Formats: sequence, structure tokens, C-alpha cells
Amino acid sequence: MQVGHLIKSRRLQMKLTLTEVAKRSGLSVPFLSQVERGEAGLSVQSLVKIAEALGVTLNYFLNVPEPDTPIRYAKDFHFFSLVESKTRMARIGSVDPSRQIEPVLSIVPPNYETELIQHAGEEFVYVLKGEIIVKLGRKQYRLSTGDTAHFKSGIRHRWRNPTNQEAHVLWIGTPKLF
Repeated sequence: MQVGHLIKSRRLQMKLTLTEVAKRSGLSVPFLSQVERGEAGLSVQSLVKIAEALGVTLNYFLNVPEPDTPIRYAKDFHFFSLVESKTRMARIGSVDPSRQIEPVLSIVPPNYETELIQHAGEEFVYVLKGEIIVKLGRKQYRLSTGDTAHFKSGIRHRWRNPTNQEAHVLWIGTPKLF
């Protein structure tokens, strides 16, 4: 089932209008309408805002397994993508409810750019393979295999893979997402 359909179903179940969800989430009515129709993609941060507005966790919208162990084996990574997003992500950390960070393995496809976002918390990015350009405010930084970035998420930011090869990125952020 598509994320947009799940969002609409939950909204209708709660008897909320798009305007009410927009006010609760801080997102626009036109954007939410496009998401529900599957015509707009979502960042993780936008989905977090929608989930909070609808009183659910991200796991409500994503088929993400929740093992009860602090150990994660690479063979068990479950990759998922948000609607219309080409980036594949896998939760690679614990699901302990008291955790403070959210580590995610992201595979960024060639010539793909995320939306420009800002939110509470901080982020650490480590390029495992390939190249990405990280835009922080007005500055851009080209990162290659082995390079890192660590920044406050309140700075408007985005990633871009400027190459014809996948980029593999370890992202660790706060607050936890799932």
C-alpha cells in the first residue's frame, strides 16, 4: 500500500480535513493533497511531521521490522523508500525506545537530490562509497568516500549525488525518527 493512501486513510479515520493536518504538521494543504494522491514525494522529516499530526509513528507508514535485539546483521537490513523517493534506506541501529540517535544506511541513486529541509537536532554523515554534495545554508561541500559532515539540523540542508554511480551514506541523526 502506498504511503499517500495510508496518510489519507488515517486522516479520514481521525475525521480530519487536509487543512487541520496542515496546521498540525506545518506543511501546506496543496503539498499534503499531492502526497495523498501519490503526486509528490516525501522526505523523512515531512513524514515525521505528518505522523505526529496523525498521532502515529513512522512505522505506521513503513514496513520496517522491529527486532528485539541491539545487534543488526547486514544480511537482515530491510531497505525501504518513501513515496516517490529514489533513495533507499535501512535502519541499522537499535529500536530501543530510550535511544537518542537514529542511524540509517542510505543509498542515494545517481543524479538524485533530496528536498531542502531544516528541523531540530543534529546530523552526522559519513560517505561509505561514492560522492555527494551536501548543501548547508548557502555553502556546498563535495564529499567523497571517507569524508564526513557533522552539523545542526536547524541549518537548511540537502544532499545531492552529482555522479552516475550510487552513493552509500551512513546518516546518524537526532531526534530519532522511527
